[in-house]
Amino acid sequence: MRLRGAPLPVVGVGDHLTRRDDVGKALRGLAGPTPLVLAHGPRTAEKLQRLGRPTLCLSGHTHGGQINIPIFTPLFLSAIVHEPFLRGRYALDGGVQLYVNRGIGMSGIRVRVNAPPEVTLATLRRAEPA
Repeated sequence: MRLRGAPLPVVGVGDHLTRRDDVGKALRGLAGPTPLVLAHGPRTAEKLQRLGRPTLCLSGHTHGGQINIPIFTPLFLSAIVHEPFLRGRYALDGGVQLYVNRGIGMSGIRVRVNAPPEVTLATLRRAEPA
């Protein structure tokens, strides 16, 4: 894909829970610009981080906690479910940028508390040379 005349590699990977997020395989053979990785679950960003390649990763999966009780929900997701990324933007080591969208759906019970539905509009710009 090209964005304003510049190459923009776009790669999609599945969910880490189903072990269908082999980022090494997905990025194999890609050289050049920072890829845009579309991932079901945000923990895929940790695998991207281990590759040591700057990447922009967009994901969902968490529904922003869906029933988001301050302090409790982030602790529960991190300690019990092992999901440290709830919603929003995260800058990880190694140049990995992650954005976790709350989405518009629900999982399990059909209720949202402190996690309103979200549709994200992202503006992508070419990075300035270092």
